[in-house]
Amino acid sequence: MGRKISLPFDSVGGVVTIQKRLLSSAVYCSLCAQAKALIPLLQQHWRHDKPVDYGLREAARLIPCSRKLATRAFNELQNSGFIECVGMSIFNSRDGSKAREWRLTWLPYNGRAPTNEWESKKNQPVEKRPLYQPAEVENDRSISRSNLRAVENDHRSTRNQ
Repeated sequence: MGRKISLPFDSVGGVVTIQKRLLSSAVYCSLCAQAKALIPLLQQHWRHDKPVDYGLREAARLIPCSRKLATRAFNELQNSGFIECVGMSIFNSRDGSKAREWRLTWLPYNGRAPTNEWESKKNQPVEKRPLYQPAEVENDRSISRSNLRAVENDHRSTRNQ
């Protein structure tokens, strides 16, 4: 029998390794910088028997970026097939809050092999979904065209003075 070779990894803090196949994929290369930075942050919390609890505030603080960019990074990873939301966030001032729960598709979960959903996206364009916007704002037509013209004309007249 061969002798076990001990690699000089950090035995105290642990090691995060990512597949070369994932890092060299076209889907990964098309991700924004914040989404690429989010992958190892999520993987640091990975356990094979439970989902990763990770929220927007934590991601925005550690990447560092705004919460809007952190939301885009989560959406991009989800649309690209790298992560899947398995539990929603809950805010409760009495019992405490709970961040969203994520399943990392390139890693095993609950005794099952990785699904690698990101691989099925390599020949498809990644769907770009807009950030959450309430329906009332999307359908708001409170400014009529005549009011808009009046505002534009007023702006032009003050600029010319």
